[in-house]
Amino acid sequence: MGKYDAWRPFFRELDKGGAVPLDVLEAALGAPLPPVAHKEAAFWANTACASSAWKEYGWYAHPRLREGVVVFDHSPGLRGRPRKNEALRIGEERRQDSVLHKPKIEACPPRKERLVLVGCVAQKQARPAPAKDLYTSTLWNKRRRYAESTGQRWGILSAEYGLVDADTIIEPYDRYMGSQPKDYRVQWSRATADQVIRRCRELGFRTVEVHAGAAYLENGLIEQLNRADIRVFWPLKGMRIGEQLSWYGRAVGGTEPRQASVAVRRPPAQPARPEAPRLVSLQLIGAFDYRWPNAVEHFDYGWEGDVEFEGRRVRVR
Repeated sequence: MGKYDAWRPFFRELDKGGAVPLDVLEAALGAPLPPVAHKEAAFWANTACASSAWKEYGWYAHPRLREGVVVFDHSPGLRGRPRKNEALRIGEERRQDSVLHKPKIEACPPRKERLVLVGCVAQKQARPAPAKDLYTSTLWNKRRRYAESTGQRWGILSAEYGLVDADTIIEPYDRYMGSQPKDYRVQWSRATADQVIRRCRELGFRTVEVHAGAAYLENGLIEQLNRADIRVFWPLKGMRIGEQLSWYGRAVGGTEPRQASVAVRRPPAQPARPEAPRLVSLQLIGAFDYRWPNAVEHFDYGWEGDVEFEGRRVRVR
């Protein structure tokens, strides 16, 4: 297992992309980033040794080290501002969307009795545990802390079990809602909506506040709750992981949370790909130090071999 494999659960549950602060990436790694990660864009190259942790889930890294962030999106090209015509088109799409019938969602947390629902995450313990203790990621810890700080009844939206009470002991599972087919998400939404409606009626509540990704909410769950005359608040709609972590920090710390802003983004056109390098030979090597322009990083092991590219053969490590 490589030293950066600890990032895989983080990128697996990253559903919106965008700018992620370096300190958030460090927390997700569970260890300090090497000095080179703060200084050299080459560390974040999508061909570097750490890149498999995010590329496995379709992300590409675009470091902005002066700002202390790395932007992750699904485009290997550089991000940029949309051209004027593109911006006008996006604005028109937003205007048209505003007049279409949509589920009733409100962004501001209510000041009344409500059922707080938090979505599950990928990182879990390896043995059965109360649902509130089964999940282990930084995002989960902040979601749980927020839910408990509200003083309201709360439950968990599990991709495997539907609505689960926080104290119910459940088995660990390996199901990520974002990777499930549409049919599963629709069926899950119907069954889970029935569970939420029953729970609200038992408690005498007509309001829920949800903290989960779009895959949990935008496949029929909100519409069915609306039809049952249940108001749905989704305060973090459209926020990226880093923004969510900051929101929870302010919310639990007593500062009024900033309202979510939903942005419509269109990835740039895919650039033409050059001919791929061809690996000629490869062998496992032992420990070595790699010298970056401004730092040295130690590796416990690595690979060394020959690559042919555009008629040339080069030695790589």
